[in-house]
Amino acid sequence: MGATRADWRGNQLLFRDGTTYETVKPIAPIVFYDDFLGTVINTDVWTDLDLNSATTTAPAASVFNCAIGAVNENAAAGLYGKDDKAWNLDKGPIFECRMAIAVAPANTAEITFGLINDSYGADSMGCLVNNECSIYSFFGFYTTVGAGLIPVIRTNDGVNASGIVSSGITAVALNAYHVYRIDFTNAADVKFYVDGVGVATSTTFNMSNGANVMCQPWLMVYKKNDAGTNAAGTVNWDYVKIWQATR
Repeated sequence: MGATRADWRGNQLLFRDGTTYETVKPIAPIVFYDDFLGTVINTDVWTDLDLNSATTTAPAASVFNCAIGAVNENAAAGLYGKDDKAWNLDKGPIFECRMAIAVAPANTAEITFGLINDSYGADSMGCLVNNECSIYSFFGFYTTVGAGLIPVIRTNDGVNASGIVSSGITAVALNAYHVYRIDFTNAADVKFYVDGVGVATSTTFNMSNGANVMCQPWLMVYKKNDAGTNAAGTVNWDYVKIWQATR
């Protein structure tokens, strides 16, 4: 662990680890943090989703595992915020997580994570292979870019749609953890970071359409019916943090 460093962003004081890039302490009126300690998911704040053959594994060693297998069906494994949309895009929320891919998403499988305004629907939550969600801001992985190991970005506020934008970084290694951060301090110019470094900086990701758009966290491995029966993917989530400048 490196020296803790102070930072100032969106009228908020933050403390970051200088080596791992984790925000170890955000000073904000609203802070959510889940390090997946213990042996069960906190169902007061999360819906733990295991659709069809997909599986989620109770936290072990502070890691939450989500996997979908090579079966021809719709499948989803992950977490979302119980459709309780507590995060207001007008108030500059920041989403951060640490995660590692164990099995790269293949065929129609995709990994997406960030904040979303939509409510969960079993057959309509694709974002990369099938763009089925209306208002969201996501990091993601799918096989089209870097064989599923180069993160992409996609945002849509109902009017401004970014399309799929590559982060441009080198493909991540399997089982290697990285810190991903989405910063809504300026909703008209949302920023994306991997391990503390801004990515896709030449693209303006605009999420400013609408007032007081409320969102929930989303961490998911998802796929549609797959004729090749080989759409698989596995991811490990180490922690999730979200904080917001004002109530």
